Amino acid sequence: MPNASLAGERWLLQWVVSVLALVPVLSGTAGAVWGLGYIDPHAALSLNSDSHAHYLSGLLLAIGLGFWSTVPGIEGRGDRFRLDEHGFDGFHRCASRRDG
Repeated sequence: MPNASLAGERWLLQWVVSVLALVPVLSGTAGAVWGLGYIDPHAALSLNSDSHAHYLSGLLLAIGLGFWSTVPGIEGRGDRFRLDEHGFDGFHRCASRRDG
């Protein structure tokens, strides 16, 4: 029965990655389409900050799509999965930096 167990683990990993990748895909899509307006539509934003939000949201969308690209044949895509993971970590660090 080890093959059934491995198949079940593979399916579970594919399912978890698919579901969790929805977060960057959906938020990246919303930010790429609406910019910062999807967070607060009444905020007075400069063109520069809105453009920057579109750019970062596009990166977030690409990271989510990168995770989805690892789902088929996930057991052989460990290198790409780790690359996406580091990209997501780098995005998070850049987004959380504060001047000061």
